[in-house]
Amino acid sequence: MQNVALELNQSETAFVEQIYDNRGCPLDTFSLRWFTPTMEVDFCGHATLAAAHSLWQTERFPQSKSIEFKTKVGVISCALENEGKIS
Repeated sequence: MQNVALELNQSETAFVEQIYDNRGCPLDTFSLRWFTPTMEVDFCGHATLAAAHSLWQTERFPQSKSIEFKTKVGVISCALENEGKIS
């Protein structure tokens, strides 16, 4: 992941991975990590919102459901509200 972030050379790059249960069924939870070109960071708010937006807009996750991200700082929940606002 660090090498990809270095190659992209953006201020932060988010990496999202869906989490599965022990039977291989997808959960409503994703692993989320953030990297700068030089290091992993503990939190990045804008990249978190972008990750949620991307999952909903590409229909990889239903817009009617909240997304939970497991991160180094704990679980972060994102929900899509009226008029496209994310909370």
